[in-house]
This record gives sequence, C-alpha cells and structure tokens, in this order.
Amino acid sequence: MAIEEGYVSKYLTHFVGKGKPPDEQFELLKRILSRHWLTHPPHLEQPTLNMEIRRSSNFSANDMFMPDMICFCDIPEAHLRIHTQKYGQFGIAFPKSYLVAQGANPVLYVARNSTARRRKREFRKDHVPKSTITAEEYATLKNQPAETAKFQDEPRSALFDEHVKELFDLWYEKERFEAGEAGEVVARIMSRDKLMWTFFLQHLLGFVKFFDDTLGLDHADNFYMEREWRRFGSLNFGTGDVSWVYVPPDSVEQCRAELPDYESKVRPLPKWRDARS
Repeated sequence: MAIEEGYVSKYLTHFVGKGKPPDEQFELLKRILSRHWLTHPPHLEQPTLNMEIRRSSNFSANDMFMPDMICFCDIPEAHLRIHTQKYGQFGIAFPKSYLVAQGANPVLYVARNSTARRRKREFRKDHVPKSTITAEEYATLKNQPAETAKFQDEPRSALFDEHVKELFDLWYEKERFEAGEAGEVVARIMSRDKLMWTFFLQHLLGFVKFFDDTLGLDHADNFYMEREWRRFGSLNFGTGDVSWVYVPPDSVEQCRAELPDYESKVRPLPKWRDARS
C-alpha cells in the first residue's frame, strides 16, 4: 500500500542554531558537517548517555527529565514552513532507517488539557487489596457497569504530575531496603525493582512530551506539529549518512563551495519558507 505523499517523510531532519542569527546558524552547520558530530548541550564530541532529573519540576512541563538527546522532525519538505520559522533554515536530513538503527524513536504526545477518569478522593484506596484475580472473578467483574458516580474527570497533565512525583518519592523511600535493612531477599527484590524503574524512566517517560492543545498550529509552543523523534546521546555520523543539507536559497552556492564533500546534497528550502523576513 502506497503512503500518501506528504503525510510522513523518508527522512528525519535536525535544524541547527535555534534563535541564532542566520550567519551563526550557517557557521554551526558547517562545523557539524565538517566534524561529523551532531551534539546536545554542552556539545561535547563524545558518546553520552546521561539524564538530568529535576524533582522540583512538573512532568507536564517537559523539563523534569532531561536526557542527553538530539531531536529530529518527521516532516516532509513541502510542510517544513512552520518548523523552520521556529528552529531556523539550516538543517541536516538523515534517512529515517539510518536513525532508527541509531536508536531514534518518535515521542508520545500528550495533550495537556486531555481529561482522564479518576476515582473521587473519598473513594480512593491507598493500597491494592489483591494483585491477581481468577478467571471466574474476571468474568464476573468485566460485565459489571462502572460506578461512574465515584469518578471524576481530571486534566491528564495534573494526573501525570502527581503520579510521577509519587514514583520518585517511592524511589528514595525504597533505597533503605536496598541496603539490606529488611533482609537480603527484600534487598535483591528492591535492586531489581530499581532496574525496572530505570528502564521505564529512560525508555518510556523519556519519550513523553506534553503539548498545549489550545494553541494555534503555528504557535511556537505547540509541539504537536513537530512530529518529534528523539535519539539519546550525541551522533557521530559519516558524510554518506547524510541525505540532504537544507539551507535558504541565497546560501546554496556558498554552502556548496565551502562544503565540497556535501555539494550534491545541498538543497534549498523553497523561497516562501523564509517569507517572515
């Protein structure tokens, strides 16, 4: 089945130097392509796999977990106008298949104002009375109507913020059991528990991104339009790994002259994409 033209791209693109003047963006692009390193702050040309955790922040603010990562957009060239207005017009496109093999993955978007059904506070329990049920019990329960009077709608962002903070409180609370305070068996279980939580943190929560669904599609803080992919760690790439080098039309000849190894890959963005100047 053919994929509709313009719906997704065969390439993932990273635009460089957000907020910098065009001449500085161009210099940064040349540095990245000549040194074969696409890096994240603090821009060290070396492998990295770190994650900063800010417990005082809210998860829905998108700055509680700050993994060392590079972001790409999955946007066909014909639809890059909004993205280049935010991030600049100097970019590097890689085959999606190449970046997937390097660990890239799309983010999971969550609408900040989406609501989730939750038990009202007076009906909540502080424990799960039973972790498993029999097949017979399940057959009975699944046909029972939900007690909707005991539930209420809450913003999904608030729900995430509350529960992720609780997960971190539990993380530190359980540390004393890892030291053997409750016995060797419990210490081993707690150690395994932390390994699973670390996996969950990096490979699931590290790919979650909230967006404000009330903003216009071209608003700088409406992240949904970015079709973001993330790759943890800096990327050391070869010239042959690059598909396209995007620059404004008036920079094409200079870019081809100053980056001869990429001459055939330099591609101008359509002129209407720099119309805001």
